[in-house]
Amino acid sequence: MQGEKKEKWMALCEQAAEEQDPERLMALVAEIDRLLAEKQQRLRKQGDAYGFPLGAEDTPAKTLLLKLHGSMNWLISVFGGARAGAFQVGGWPPSAFGDAPVIHPADLLHLGYTDFKGRVFTGGGALECLILPGRKKEFFYDTSFGREFGDFWELLWSQAAEAVNRSEKIVLCGYSLLPVDQRARELLLRMPKKQTHVTVVCGSQSERIAGDFRAAGLQHVRVFAGGYFEDWVNAAVNESLRP
Repeated sequence: MQGEKKEKWMALCEQAAEEQDPERLMALVAEIDRLLAEKQQRLRKQGDAYGFPLGAEDTPAKTLLLKLHGSMNWLISVFGGARAGAFQVGGWPPSAFGDAPVIHPADLLHLGYTDFKGRVFTGGGALECLILPGRKKEFFYDTSFGREFGDFWELLWSQAAEAVNRSEKIVLCGYSLLPVDQRARELLLRMPKKQTHVTVVCGSQSERIAGDFRAAGLQHVRVFAGGYFEDWVNAAVNESLRP
């Protein structure tokens, strides 16, 4: 996507498409296979329902909830919770923020978890892992070590792209899909198959958004004109109960 760092396997695919030397082409294909296998293995190990290992268990979740702009409950722990004195920054390249968010114990208690094991905030400095509404959304953080957390956001968005591409039906509820949300528009308008069924439940913006889907080539787009989210839920439940 424009403005985002391209995954290495995608760049290698572009190289392979132009490569003329057979031996070099085979080496590129082998490297692409290796990188994709690593990515598949990493995704399979996401034992949490949020698309990354927040909990300690390595059990695949039955339902996947991808919060592509972060969450109020997620924190980025600065230097792993270090508070004072000398400490060593691990990993390569070195990182101030680590590779994924943590959650505060108070939020865990509020959500009913009394014995949660996993990525828990232990103190020290922190900032919210949240992409705020704005005309320009940046899915990384500039630090003294360079840009960080880009791989984390890419992990979530790549899973969303795969899910949207596999979907037979998409329901868009309460989202304006404005032109400034370029990454979301590319995800929702370019990744679905053309035969995917789309239902738009976005109040007064529904017709405009449905027009965007149709302009993108999707063939089965309808607007729910009976109200808002709760009305759509009631209508869907009633339809499912019909003999």
